Amino acid sequence: MKSPLRSRLLWGTALVTAAALVVSATGFAQNRNPRNTQPEPPPPAANRNSELRTIDQKAMKVQDEFVKGAVDLARDYEKAGDLERSIQLLEAVLKVQPNLELVSQKVDALKDQVLSANNYKIDIDADGSWGKPVGYVRQGKPLRIRVTGSYRFTANLTVGPQGFPEGDVQTEMLKEIPCGAVAALVAAKDRPGEPFLVGADRDVTPKESGFLYLKVNVPPGSKCTGKLSVQLSGYVLAPDLNNIGSK
Repeated sequence: MKSPLRSRLLWGTALVTAAALVVSATGFAQNRNPRNTQPEPPPPAANRNSELRTIDQKAMKVQDEFVKGAVDLARDYEKAGDLERSIQLLEAVLKVQPNLELVSQKVDALKDQVLSANNYKIDIDADGSWGKPVGYVRQGKPLRIRVTGSYRFTANLTVGPQGFPEGDVQTEMLKEIPCGAVAALVAAKDRPGEPFLVGADRDVTPKESGFLYLKVNVPPGSKCTGKLSVQLSGYVLAPDLNNIGSK
């Protein structure tokens, strides 16, 4: 037996599809002229404009019914705890009527609610190594990373009168990530992805599924002591693939 929510969603989709087919079929029937070799003369401009206005009114009615039905379904999904489907429906509404400010604000609020849920904390060493994975993430599913705390960074490097060999230190650090900043990467099937900057706070939508690693970006030979506290939330699992976050 179909659920009421699914039946309402299928009804809304079928209504839009049927309306499109009716408009298409009507135009096809008007353009067919199997008996006459000469095309029929176009209707007077006044009649044509009146007919178009009638069709436009029907289209607006179908659009309004879709928007109302989708918003009602999104509200039901939200109450049932399925925020992802609620967001999808409201984003579909915005594609039809992009100027609905309240709907846009609701989408932003739901997305923030998703990113704030299922959170757990973990500490990482500030020794400059990737260490063990801190979580497991999924392709296309957003998560939030927040890092707090501080650590002591001491450069213990041997340098001659010419200074560092050109590019030597940078080549052994992550490119385009500030020195000392927290970086992350997603390793999919033992294949590390491209490192990216996290800093103190970042919302991320992974391009592929895999284990999430964090580290501080420091040059080789430096000595770092201390730990940083990391809070992960959103679509993220613990490294053992169990969901240990708080709802």
